[in-house]
Amino acid sequence: MRFKKGLEVGIVVFAVLILDRITKYWAMNFLNEPRIFIPNILQWRYCKNTGVAFSALSDTGVLVIWLSAIMLALLAVYLLRKPQISKVVQFCLWAVLAGGLSNLYDRIRWGFVVDFIELLFVNFAVFNIADCFITVGATLAACLLFFRKEDAQ
Repeated sequence: MRFKKGLEVGIVVFAVLILDRITKYWAMNFLNEPRIFIPNILQWRYCKNTGVAFSALSDTGVLVIWLSAIMLALLAVYLLRKPQISKVVQFCLWAVLAGGLSNLYDRIRWGFVVDFIELLFVNFAVFNIADCFITVGATLAACLLFFRKEDAQ
């Protein structure tokens, strides 16, 4: 990996990690009760998520930690080997990796992932900033790869 690319990747990963860590710290230490942010749309509510994406597979413990670590390691190895995909797709996948690392840190440190963002207009799981980067990054990467032109990378 060239130095410039490594620096760019490092900045993206670091920024996602810092943003997620700060917001989770806030939720754990200052969010004692739900707080409406946008009435009927969005509230902050501290939750302990022992599962994976949007609370699925709750209470699977160490298995989730190991599976997460393996998947993140495989993604990192793939990205570090200069994949033949566009820079935008690589950026999206680095965002997925960063979000995954932050949630993995929670699982190892606390035994759960800190969630605090709740959409009030749908019946949906409470989530966090890392989940946003994982979901948006993976969705964008999948769309870009699926709809790409064969001759343009």
